[in-house]
Amino acid sequence: MGDVQSCLACDSKRSEENQAHSKRTEISLVPGGAQRSSPRSTASTAVSTASDGLAKVGIGAYFQRDPGDANLLLVKSVLKGSPSQMTGKILVGDKITSVDGKSCYGFSLAELAERLLGHPGSEVTCTFSHPGETSEYSVTLVRGINARSL
Repeated sequence: MGDVQSCLACDSKRSEENQAHSKRTEISLVPGGAQRSSPRSTASTAVSTASDGLAKVGIGAYFQRDPGDANLLLVKSVLKGSPSQMTGKILVGDKITSVDGKSCYGFSLAELAERLLGHPGSEVTCTFSHPGETSEYSVTLVRGINARSL
């Protein structure tokens, strides 16, 4: 896999030319409309539009490949005030092992985003493990909802 991953919040109607460009540089929209560019990482807080016209949002965490095992994905950062941060459990360096009970082993960042992105207010259950630990923990997150406003 190349050094740069495609944007995970890609609109399915995007032209092939734009898709080719997105493979060179990831651009993700984060809450508040800010844009971030970053190679080899992805935000599950990106905003996309589903085929039904409704927005799709994530859980407020960025992910990257594990440098020691390209089949694993790690939390790169957690956005302040996001559902991920408000759990108090998800930490930078944690390995994501499954989303809604389906293993993430061998997923690309784009495949992970497909699982994490959903309609605002919908739930997703993610399983993680802390570095160096064999035990896992699961959290159910409400997509795109700032936990402080609940």
